[in-house]
Amino acid sequence: MTRNATEFQNMCPQPSMDVNSPLQGLSDTSEDCLFINVFVPGQNTENLAVMVWIHGGAYVVGTAGTSSYDGSVLATEEGVIVVTFNYRLGALGFLSTGSEGDLKGNYGMQDQVQALEWVKNNIKRFGGNPNNVTIFGESAGGMSVSLLMLSPLAKGLFKNVILQSGAAPALYTVLLDKEPNEKAERFANALGCPTLSDLKNCATKKNISEIITAQLKVNSTMLLAPFAPVVDGKFFESKGSYEDQGSVMIGVTRDEGSLGVLYIPGVLDAIPGIDKGLNHSDFVEKVNTTTWVRGQNEEVLKSIFQEYTNWANTDDKEANRQGYVDAFADALFKAPAISSAQIFSKKGMKTYFYQIEYGSDVGADGIPIPEWRRAYHGADVPYVFGHPLLNVSKLRNKNDTDVKFSRTIMGYWAAFAKTGMPDPSSGQNAVKWPLYTMANQQYLSLKPTPEAKSNLLAAKMNFWNSYLGTLKSEEKKPCPKDLTQELDEKVINISRWFKMYILRFQALSLVFGLICLLCVMLQASGAVAVIPTPIVNTTAGPIVGKNETLATGKSVLKYLGIPYAKAARFEDPTDPDSWNMTRNATEFGKRCPQPSLNISAPLSYLPEMSEECLFINIFAPGKKTENSSMGLSVMVWVHGGAYVFGTAGSAMYDGSVLASEEDVIVVTFNYRLGALGLLSTGRDRNLKGNYGMLDQVFALRWVNNNMRSFGGDPSKITIFGESAGGMSVSLLMLSPLAKGLYKNVILQSGAAPALYTALLDNEPKERAKMFADALGCPELSDLKNCATKKNISEIITAQLKVNSTMLLAPFAPVVDGNFLKESPIDILQNGTFSYHKEGSVMIGVMRDEGTRATGYLPGVQVAIPNINEGLQYSEFVRRVKSINWVRDQNEEISKSIIQQYTNWPNTSDLNANRQGFLDANADAAYKAPAILSAKVFDKKGIRTFFYQFDYSTDENKTIPEWRRVFHGADIKYVFGDPLLKHPNELNNTDVQFSKSVMKYWATFAKTGNPNPSSGQNAVQWPLYTTANQQYLSLKPTPEAKSNLLAARMNFWNSYLGTLKFEEKKPCPEDLSQELDEKEKYVLGLAIAVGVLGLLAIILIIVIICMKRKSKSVNIS
Repeated sequence: MTRNATEFQNMCPQPSMDVNSPLQGLSDTSEDCLFINVFVPGQNTENLAVMVWIHGGAYVVGTAGTSSYDGSVLATEEGVIVVTFNYRLGALGFLSTGSEGDLKGNYGMQDQVQALEWVKNNIKRFGGNPNNVTIFGESAGGMSVSLLMLSPLAKGLFKNVILQSGAAPALYTVLLDKEPNEKAERFANALGCPTLSDLKNCATKKNISEIITAQLKVNSTMLLAPFAPVVDGKFFESKGSYEDQGSVMIGVTRDEGSLGVLYIPGVLDAIPGIDKGLNHSDFVEKVNTTTWVRGQNEEVLKSIFQEYTNWANTDDKEANRQGYVDAFADALFKAPAISSAQIFSKKGMKTYFYQIEYGSDVGADGIPIPEWRRAYHGADVPYVFGHPLLNVSKLRNKNDTDVKFSRTIMGYWAAFAKTGMPDPSSGQNAVKWPLYTMANQQYLSLKPTPEAKSNLLAAKMNFWNSYLGTLKSEEKKPCPKDLTQELDEKVINISRWFKMYILRFQALSLVFGLICLLCVMLQASGAVAVIPTPIVNTTAGPIVGKNETLATGKSVLKYLGIPYAKAARFEDPTDPDSWNMTRNATEFGKRCPQPSLNISAPLSYLPEMSEECLFINIFAPGKKTENSSMGLSVMVWVHGGAYVFGTAGSAMYDGSVLASEEDVIVVTFNYRLGALGLLSTGRDRNLKGNYGMLDQVFALRWVNNNMRSFGGDPSKITIFGESAGGMSVSLLMLSPLAKGLYKNVILQSGAAPALYTALLDNEPKERAKMFADALGCPELSDLKNCATKKNISEIITAQLKVNSTMLLAPFAPVVDGNFLKESPIDILQNGTFSYHKEGSVMIGVMRDEGTRATGYLPGVQVAIPNINEGLQYSEFVRRVKSINWVRDQNEEISKSIIQQYTNWPNTSDLNANRQGFLDANADAAYKAPAILSAKVFDKKGIRTFFYQFDYSTDENKTIPEWRRVFHGADIKYVFGDPLLKHPNELNNTDVQFSKSVMKYWATFAKTGNPNPSSGQNAVQWPLYTTANQQYLSLKPTPEAKSNLLAARMNFWNSYLGTLKFEEKKPCPEDLSQELDEKEKYVLGLAIAVGVLGLLAIILIIVIICMKRKSKSVNIS
């Protein structure tokens, strides 16, 4: 029977979130959540570019079945097919007990792989080009995309990638070493599973409520999600080859760090009164209590303080808050993005970098958004999906600037998906998006007037990508002199003295010496009209979507909720069950389980959650506008969400506008999140993690296998994602599993070098232990079994209890030996990956990426109270110290960071303190990783384009300036949301900007170069090279610039990355006092023995004399 694919299906199990419209209207959660959604333009559905979206959500929450990720606008506006899909989240998607356990993790990642495979196999039936699939994602979605780039399972499933506020180098992208096992143990304990060896069996028997509950108990720090992809030996392998891949676009938002003060169940705890700022003491506490890096110590925290403290005035609450927000954004998004961009550039990949610097000053709920978090983490999603172009009653009408900006974003995104370059073929986007290279480090500042710039936050990026990475894990203190040998020598000397002077007691001396020797020895980690679409035959069966006429007047063919894979809990995704009847693909499938959010639209109208969430969505133009006998370029979006949240079934990721406007096929898909998608107990455990990343690879394979059915060209697949989605795309570039599945990549606010991109070393095991404890699974070895028995509620609940820091999501991809062979940074820097040099990379960041650090994300971070008032310097310092910015963090690093980002003229400047905190977050998490990635790509010979999103819509005037261009603010422009919000206002700035952005993206997807062939985007986007470090400042009037924040990028990518982390070896025992005591004792004993011997001799002499005298008397 034909399946009705007109509604989003269940979202994968995830914690409930008390959020406003962005995650309202979600579908039910179910472990049967692996659905895919396809948005196809109503016209021109032949060989369209496919954009497969991987939603974010910190691997814990999120679903493709949300209006936030509805690809309709993007698909219709940009003439692409947009695909979104669910993937397993939290423990269900990422629980891992290590490569040696039966819970291998990475189920959510494997769901993604399965979704990509579905796209590969089915997208052609939707008019998509399976050879032109672009995977893109935001936050955890971006990181997933980044991981898919690294995974061998995703090889050949996509062409291009877009990493939006998420890149592989981010801390929580992948759980490493013992991290999965540790999380599995915590999860097992929380779930009531006594042993890790039986965790899978135990968890399998639990109901979903138990799973979620236990998942929420897995301890997570703000920069490390409780569950994340792991190095499982399958999704991640030790080596990768990416010479045959496409372009990469990496980007971040200006206010990424605002995410750090938000609430995400099991990931982040909101910071009360954050809009009023932070006292310096609170800042210090926040920094100190956050795990910014693996192996964090006081030295690391001091370095963070150094960089993000407003030294001029530590009483400035706003400055304190900004400092904390910046630190979060940089560590989690910007630095990883820059690092990724630099690496991609070094590898010779065509890389485009951007920073979203535009954000609305009023939320969808009408509540003003403070400037410091307007360009918040994820704020780009509605622009990428064209939300401003939609006429949704629940969404406040956007002004012209929003619509223009969304069109610009969608234009860039679709262009990238179509051509591998973010410059549309027409002149919509006036600013030329330069390639990001190590030489020029150019990127595009995305805002109503895009601007090409270079060296994005170079100092901050260097701080995260270089300085922190090389800091010693512990302060090396001088050891006391090793006196063991000296003690031995003195004992020997005493023995010699004793022998010399007490010759008659040689036996006693020998015994005494042996006794002394023994003593010494004993001391010694808005559609207007809807009609059915033609039936499309996918690899699993026929489907029928819906042909919608958008408010823009263009039509889009939407195929939603298409199952691209199925996956049992903590298992690799497999092909979905086939069907004979035509399936109704008109609704988004259920989103993958994730914590509930209380945030406003763009994440509204989300489908229900379900573990059966691996759905993909295709958005194809209703009317084809480009001549191509091979099919349209495909833009595959990988959504973000810190690997915890997100879904392709969100209006925020609706590819309709992008597809219809730019004549590309946009693909979005769900992938498993949180523990369900990324729980790992290590590569040697049964929970290998990376399930969500494998989902992404599977989605890319699906796109490659199916895109021609949708009119797409499988050879022109661009994967793009934002935040974790960008990081996912970045990882996909590094994964051998994704090789050959895409051509170009777009990394939006997310790049592989970002800290939370992947969990390393013991991180997966540690998080697995926390998760296991929270889930009530006592043993990591049994965590998979135990967690499998838990219900999704228990999983999410336990997942929320996994400790996470702001730069490391509770769950993240891990080095599993399959999807990720080595840590992302090792793969990037050591040249163990190969990328298709014909493909390009576009990398970008938001101007205000750091604002994410002040937001609330359940289980990910706590919102900072009164943050709009700034931050007291003490609060700035406290918050900086509470964050794990890098792995093996120590006091030296914290001091360096504080030094770098402090407003030295006046540390009492609250606004300066807040901004310092925000900048640090943005650079570390997004900008530095993106710049580093761009440089790496350039060095590799990859054509790289870098951008920074610098546009803040006029509607954001009520939002404080410091957070207008927030992390994720680029998404709605990429997806053409302004075109739907203001369909009749062609001169609207937002509309024009969105068209410009979409043109860049689509052009990049089509050609691997974001510069359109005609003059719509007048400003030429320069290639990013290490020599010129040029990039494009994305705004209504884009501007080519160079050396984007060079000092800050150098700070994150060079200074911090060059510090040495040396394992502190235990010092020899201080024996000085013991030596003195032993020496005195031995000497005293020797003297006593000598005296006794002398007395004995005298006594003997006396006795002899007496006997002689007696004999003499007798003789007489």
